[in-house]
Amino acid sequence: IVFTDRSVGVVRFQGLPYIYGYERIVDTPIPYSSASIAEVSDGVIWASMAGFWVFNGVNVAPLPCSVWNWIEDAIDDSGSKYFAHCFVSTVTSEMFWFFSSGNEVGQADRYVVFDYKEKIWGMGKMRRTAGLSYPNDPNPILADGKKVYSHEVEYAYPGAVELPWVETFTLNVGNTEYLS
Repeated sequence: IVFTDRSVGVVRFQGLPYIYGYERIVDTPIPYSSASIAEVSDGVIWASMAGFWVFNGVNVAPLPCSVWNWIEDAIDDSGSKYFAHCFVSTVTSEMFWFFSSGNEVGQADRYVVFDYKEKIWGMGKMRRTAGLSYPNDPNPILADGKKVYSHEVEYAYPGAVELPWVETFTLNVGNTEYLS
């Protein structure tokens, strides 16, 4: 898959005489930034101004995102074009997309996380500029431009913008109703 500033396309092996051919994927939004692209086991995922998209090797399709409204309310488009980036944790099967809210100049200070095995979205506030994950290491390494952190270790949050939190609610199902 090839991204330009105007289109998305696929380069495929076709044999002689030209060896490779380029096929433009029509009506597919381009990534927010050059670093807003992640390769996962399901294919290639990228964040664009029109939501998340996935290319599975054959087709491009929108990736439903249950937290997209939160992103639209928080994102700084101009800052995210320069500072938005993806990080994939292969151990936890999660893709993180960090973006700028405009609160921290020159920083990606918010993120959404997508568990691509369970198809679950999450969100949070955390300043990170880069990350690295090894397939057999349970603790990904992320940096904020000044410090390097080993994530998923202990329960201390020095300098955290916001402490971890969870929202829950009661869900009742009647006798003749079911969840699908």
